Amino acid sequence: MIKVYLLYNNITGKGYVGITSQEDIEDRIQEHTRLRSDIGNALSEYGRDAFGYEVLRECFSRPEAQEWEKYYIQQYNTLKPYGYNEEK
Repeated sequence: MIKVYLLYNNITGKGYVGITSQEDIEDRIQEHTRLRSDIGNALSEYGRDAFGYEVLRECFSRPEAQEWEKYYIQQYNTLKPYGYNEEK
């Protein structure tokens, strides 16, 4: 299963919607901390404890997950500057 998840900053209120096929979302969050991206930088700046996450949906295919990812990015308004998602 491929998960669509919301990672949110409890301090700033900003969020990030992403997808992962990893069983444990924490593993994916750990990967974000090593990336030079807005969400990676925020995780480094505020620390992991400042963030929560929620699995929004589980999908059977990557294309299905990508469609839901786009939907939830709009629903949660997580595009920059309001969130950590970047235009693709």
